[in-house]
Amino acid sequence: METAAGRTLKGVLLLGFLLVLAAGLPPHLSVDSVMALYEGRLQVRETFGPVLYARIVGLADGLPGGLGLYVALSAASLFAALAWAPRLRPTTSWWAVPVAVMFILSPTVLIFQGVVWKDVLFANLTVFGFVALAFGLTSRGPRGWLALLASGLVLAVAMSIRQNGFVFVAGAGAAVAWVLGRRLGWPKAIALGGAWVLLICLAAAAMGQAAQPRRAGPDKALGVGLRILQHYDVVGILARDPEAQPTGVAQAGRPEAAALIRDAAPQAYSPERVDFFERRPDLAPALWKTPPGVMRAQWLALISSHPTTYLTHRWEVFRWLVAPPDRSRCVPVFVGVTGPPAILARLGMEPRSSAKDRALARFGQAFVATPLYSHLFSAAVAALVMAALLWRREDQDIVVALFMASALAFAASFFVISIACDHRYLYALDLAAAAGALYLALQPSVRRNFRPMSAV
Repeated sequence: METAAGRTLKGVLLLGFLLVLAAGLPPHLSVDSVMALYEGRLQVRETFGPVLYARIVGLADGLPGGLGLYVALSAASLFAALAWAPRLRPTTSWWAVPVAVMFILSPTVLIFQGVVWKDVLFANLTVFGFVALAFGLTSRGPRGWLALLASGLVLAVAMSIRQNGFVFVAGAGAAVAWVLGRRLGWPKAIALGGAWVLLICLAAAAMGQAAQPRRAGPDKALGVGLRILQHYDVVGILARDPEAQPTGVAQAGRPEAAALIRDAAPQAYSPERVDFFERRPDLAPALWKTPPGVMRAQWLALISSHPTTYLTHRWEVFRWLVAPPDRSRCVPVFVGVTGPPAILARLGMEPRSSAKDRALARFGQAFVATPLYSHLFSAAVAALVMAALLWRREDQDIVVALFMASALAFAASFFVISIACDHRYLYALDLAAAAGALYLALQPSVRRNFRPMSAV
């Protein structure tokens, strides 16, 4: 029987969902959002963003409600998961209510949920995917199988719209293996967990293939993204080490380009973001005109010959992402509509900065210096939730604990791939930590009381 605390929590979550829609509609679109809409609506490929995300945005744009419907469905996936979570516990504590209120009123929820960003949708889907997985692994009959199916499909979409989203899929596979291993034995459970990961990967690959516009040819997004990372690392190493030289580029018959890259690196490099290459307009042509194989070999050669410099560069870039010296430089708040004028014109849109947008921006800016905008704080919360749940170790707890571990691993993966400090890149960590805290608050006791899984 549902308790008063449970009913109150559902009411708070419903009001929170409506409040998020009130703040997030009409939707907010940054340059990346506008480009995704452009690609999705016109079925073209001009960026290296995930093709499935552009297709999702384009499909939503063609439906009644347009991008407002997209924002509503994205936020609904998050709030539905949070409302579903109490079914994983035998009772609901009153502690969950204030935690939910703080979660909803956080600007990273109230404002970010209204921005058309893949990072937001990705984070929402991971929360839903792991709640569905926990329910599926601990429920009997068709409900459990349907929850597992929903989890797999949602995680496949999530993996397709964030390049390093596989980390969460791997975490889900580990959760399947761990939970089933306590019932079926480890060899069979590990095989099932691996099969789960493989099926999700195959589904994600099929989705990406189906979303690719036919006239665009094979998708080159991954290759372009990796090439940008190579440029950033090469320039970062050259900027930090006077002895480092782009000899590979020179030996490949491009000595002028090698000299230019070496000369421009100290001026163009910043651990804050790759965008500062614009300080030297001649740098990008020199980098992009270098053949892919030559640039890849040069990248690997500099890393192997200057490993300390490479790690120092990567650490500084990672520090700017996880704990930036100046959060205001890492887009902690975004509202309104902005984008390339020509693209906005083709979409029939105009830039927007309404009175409501400015009020939301002031609200968000008031919290930028608080722990609500600290990825380190989120990491600490996720680690504490994970430790508490691994101590309690019920089946549901194991799934949520591995969700926390996945979020931490996801954040750690940016050590090698980060190219900018934008706050949204680690939004999945922030949201996972908050969802984990809410789950633990549903029944705060960490007393071990192992309850067998109802069905396998």
